[in-house]
Amino acid sequence: MNPRNYILLSNIYAAAGRWLEVREMRTWLRQKGLNKTPGCSWIVVRSQLHYFTAGDTSHPQSEKLYANLNSLLSLIKENGYVHDLCVISHDEGEYG
Repeated sequence: MNPRNYILLSNIYAAAGRWLEVREMRTWLRQKGLNKTPGCSWIVVRSQLHYFTAGDTSHPQSEKLYANLNSLLSLIKENGYVHDLCVISHDEGEYG
């Protein structure tokens, strides 16, 4: 079983506002022991590539990297970017 397919289905349910189905799908994933691979990102600072996964603070320069990311986010918000929260789950945890 590929958990990504079920996560995608859960996100579709969330976009449709079907929160009961979201909760059921994510509970089922946990019960089956299926784990989602953490999201990953990278940023280039002064021509140096820095790679990290979601919630990762193990990088030796994570504070500086997150400060740079927050600066970038501020800039794109100033230029009109509005993020879409419709697929964020109401529960917390590994799949939230």
